[in-house]
Amino acid sequence: MSKVFISFEAGTPDELLQLVLGYALQNQKPQSILFKPPPPLDPQSVADDKSEMSDEEYDSKHPGPAFPNGNGADPEPEPAPEPAPKRARAPRAPRVSAVPPAVPTASPAPAPTPPVDLPPLDALKAVITNHVRLAQKGEGSKKILDLLPAFKDATGLAFVMNAEDKHRAALYDLVQAAGLSVV
Repeated sequence: MSKVFISFEAGTPDELLQLVLGYALQNQKPQSILFKPPPPLDPQSVADDKSEMSDEEYDSKHPGPAFPNGNGADPEPEPAPEPAPKRARAPRAPRVSAVPPAVPTASPAPAPTPPVDLPPLDALKAVITNHVRLAQKGEGSKKILDLLPAFKDATGLAFVMNAEDKHRAALYDLVQAAGLSVV
């Protein structure tokens, strides 16, 4: 046979009693549902149901329960007990993020506008990449290879070919420091 366990949680014993009784009344089922035969019907009540008698005749034949006020009428309904006030919940503490908030960094100042006499961007890129390739093969001055890491750190560029017009002055300074000429 299967077993079912039901638990109730309440703040006070009275509240617990109300919960349990409410559950028992709510889930009460007729006996026929519980696979028991219903009780036999009283033949007299069946006959009374089939006959047409007035309410007074029925009440005289079948006296109802005695009420405390003595008049046979329904007693005055008792006011429902007021539910216990719910306990106020303390406000929750704000959640603390595991990751510290990002500190806004000052955006880098825009590069000064390059003077008009600087060579075109594509020409600077071509000179630098050409000399870097020659230096890597051992055919040219390796000074450009020594200056390139500092240039990348200063500009934040990973590759010289990604340089934009705002990097033109820095590219020109690199070319001048390496002793290269731009045609």
